[in-house]
Amino acid sequence: MRSLEELRAEIDSIDDKMRSLFIQRMETVREIHALKRSAGADVYDPARERQMLEKNEALVEDEELRPYYACFLMNNTALSRQYQRQLSTGVKAEVPSSPVLVPETAGAGSAAEAGNLILIGMPGSGKSTIGRLLAEKLGMRFADVDVEIIRQIKMPIADYFAAYGEDSFRKLEKEIIEKLSGLTNTVIATGGGSVLKRENMERLRKSGRIYFIDRPMDFLAAAHRRPLSDGGSVLGERLKERYELYAEECDFRIEAVPDMEENIDIIIRDYLQKELP
Repeated sequence: MRSLEELRAEIDSIDDKMRSLFIQRMETVREIHALKRSAGADVYDPARERQMLEKNEALVEDEELRPYYACFLMNNTALSRQYQRQLSTGVKAEVPSSPVLVPETAGAGSAAEAGNLILIGMPGSGKSTIGRLLAEKLGMRFADVDVEIIRQIKMPIADYFAAYGEDSFRKLEKEIIEKLSGLTNTVIATGGGSVLKRENMERLRKSGRIYFIDRPMDFLAAAHRRPLSDGGSVLGERLKERYELYAEECDFRIEAVPDMEENIDIIIRDYLQKELP
């Protein structure tokens, strides 16, 4: 049996190798990021990441150690994503001093694990446009609740409202939000009325950080044939009815300005500081 000093010396040797390999890995991540940006490709590849995690986890035969190795892998990939976001945005992120994930919490579906970025606000406030640009800059996926609903109903939302009513639409909207809330590393643009159901906001809150795009009535773009929002007077009434809900449910309110890039930069700075990878 080896002595304690011998075992500690071996641990030190392993740590030296791991440090060298970690630096090598992050330097490679930086090269990959540069190649993807120059090619105009998506920085974040969820399919590749999922495949890598599943493949490597399966290689660990020791069932007791397997969840710890899975945690180790997820920490590595989470830190790689965070580093790529820093490279994309130029905003230095606060790197956590404690483990990103531990086996007991991995898979728990907490906001710390998911790290989603959720946008709420009135129709015409720019949620979809801002969401797409945020996803591109942060190397995240983008999902739009209204787009997912249209994909499922195969007709304009206004037509669905006219044919089946608001109750049917809100039920479908709830199902879509439940599905999207299960995603990770995703920017989610919600519908203007998503905030009306408490269950929607509870699911979204567990999924990530919520941002209210607060655009003044004078600047709200009238969405084409959007139910409950057609006509300035109706839009004003909806804003008055929903404003307090938006303000109460959000983690951060953006006083939107005409400069889209300025809005995006404000959100990115807050998200990178507050996100628990």
